[in-house]
Amino acid sequence: MSENIDKKLQQIIDLEIRELYDLAFFKPYLVNYIADFKPQFHQSMSDREYRDYLERKNEEAIQEFCRSIKADCSRDEAITNALHVLLADLL
Repeated sequence: MSENIDKKLQQIIDLEIRELYDLAFFKPYLVNYIADFKPQFHQSMSDREYRDYLERKNEEAIQEFCRSIKADCSRDEAITNALHVLLADLL
């Protein structure tokens, strides 16, 4: 992740942005952050296997993103749910 994004994420932490209404602010940073996580469809996978794979990758991206912003997403279900919605739109 670039140094600029790290600084922006730290600003988010410092401002304690945790409201669902403000999660749209996360979107550009989440887009950049999950670029490496975005799964590609493998032709050898069935639709079900791909959905399961995509779900695992989404969870990995959310957990890594939460760690990077030092958020306890496991305790803040609103953030996790909002990130799932954002990921669904992005992927």
